[in-house]
Amino acid sequence: TQYNHYTSLLRVYSLGQSSSTANDKNEDLFEELITFVCQVAQCYPDDTKDLPAQLRGLLLGEGGSGGVARGEIRRTVVKNLVMLRNKDVIDSIE
Repeated sequence: TQYNHYTSLLRVYSLGQSSSTANDKNEDLFEELITFVCQVAQCYPDDTKDLPAQLRGLLLGEGGSGGVARGEIRRTVVKNLVMLRNKDVIDSIE
């Protein structure tokens, strides 16, 4: 359920919503979900197989929107990619 919520917010974020109070709350929730999904990714390898590519897309602006993650979301994505690497969920090439 949390992974589905994460993918929904990923789609919303990739659409590039304008900044507002509601959007700030969504970004905070999105950051929390990124962290949660990354922490449990090793337990659900089949469900989270696309997670590294999704996070890379946020950092590099891939995935259709062309927008690059900014601010706290960018920091959260990098921190969790490092965590995935340290847990050997992904290798350094990914």
